[in-house]
Amino acid sequence: MSWIQDVIGTKYYALKVAMITNLIRPACALLTAILALGCGSDDPAPPAPTPPDTLNMAKVAREVINETNCGGPLCHTGTAAGLRLGPVDQLHAELVGKMATGAECGTSGLIRVVQSDSANSLLYRKISGGPVPCGDPMPPPPQMISADKIEMVRLWIDEGAVK
Repeated sequence: MSWIQDVIGTKYYALKVAMITNLIRPACALLTAILALGCGSDDPAPPAPTPPDTLNMAKVAREVINETNCGGPLCHTGTAAGLRLGPVDQLHAELVGKMATGAECGTSGLIRVVQSDSANSLLYRKISGGPVPCGDPMPPPPQMISADKIEMVRLWIDEGAVK
């Protein structure tokens, strides 16, 4: 009868090993996952860096308005054109969501910059080279705004006219 006990014992031992192995593998995987989550620093994750070329009012003012000399003696130095150029915060407040003013556009009902909608923004329509709904195209000839600067203004408006 001892050979029967040996056979039963061996099968029982093999079954026991299989059960333990089946339990150990998932337990090890779970423990590894828990340890991996807990191995980080106690410090919160740093904020994602702001891309250096974020398109905002400051960038548009610097690269389009200043380089095109929109504040020159024939344009927006004074209030004759209905918009006086100033610091970036003031300029943003005067452009975004504001009705056009001035002798030729003041009664048009048009908005200077409609956030996320360059097609309905008077600023874009005046610089893009298409038909101008009121007043004159900008800038006045012979000055020109390059295609990449016009595109920058369009993107800035369509991306929400960020301050």
